[in-house]
Formats: sequence, C-alpha cells, structure tokens
Amino acid sequence: MFFAALPPAAWSKDALQRFNALGLMLELGTTLFPAENWHQSFSERIFDPTTRDRDALLRVGDRISAHACTLLFNRIEGPDLAAPKQHCTLRAYGKPTAFKDLLAAVQHQLTDAGFDQIATGVNPHVTLSYRHHARSTRSRSIRPSPGRSIPCA
Repeated sequence: MFFAALPPAAWSKDALQRFNALGLMLELGTTLFPAENWHQSFSERIFDPTTRDRDALLRVGDRISAHACTLLFNRIEGPDLAAPKQHCTLRAYGKPTAFKDLLAAVQHQLTDAGFDQIATGVNPHVTLSYRHHARSTRSRSIRPSPGRSIPCA
C-alpha cells in the first residue's frame, strides 16, 4: 500500500504512441509495465499492511490537502547496465514547486500518523520497466506534447 497519482488514460494512450514511434515498445518488449499501472509515487510501500495499517492510511489520505501539480517529462532514462537495478524511467528536469508542496503534504500526514518509514522523498518520474534488458544505456530526450503533461492530484 502506498500513495501515488495515476496519469489520465488519454495521456497514457498518447505516451504509448510516442514510445512506439521511438522504438521503445520494441526495446522494452514484455518488460514494459501496462499503462494502467504507471504512476507517480508519493511514498514508499508497505508490502503486507495489516487491517489497522490500511484503516490508518485511508484516514491519512482523507487528511491530505494540497494543490494539484502538472509534471512535464522530457526524457527517458535507463537502464544503467552497471547498476543492479535495470530501470527504464520517464524523468523531468527539476522539481516543480507544486510537486514539492504536494509531496510535503503527503509526508506531513504520514509522519503525523506514525508512518515515517514510508514518508520518503521522491522525484518526478514514472517507471516504465524494472527489468529492462536491452543494451541501450542512453538517456533519450523527448519533446513533451502540447496539452499532454501529467496532472498530479
């Protein structure tokens, strides 16, 4: 169980078309996560939450109040073949103020509820694959599509 924002279906559909045009779909193959699982995480995970944890985390979610933000991804990174983890990830340069504020609101509520262990810092990103086995190690720039940035709320 964790806190995250999901991109709108229209954005995911557009992203899949763009990834296909870039050859990324072929490169990632079956390691590409299904688009409906793409997300921007705002906390770490509790893998086997108890009923008490689930109830408490639902109350945490009810108390989070922050403005939405829009993320604009401009590159695809990965994998680093020298690293133990072979991630392929959408990234943005910088960290928008609204993103920092939203993350701080989530962290504050988690900490207040005693969930410090999952109230960690994250950067704007969407992981596309954790087990990317292709030989590409480059970072690819992508031009964001007008009107196709990801709202996070």
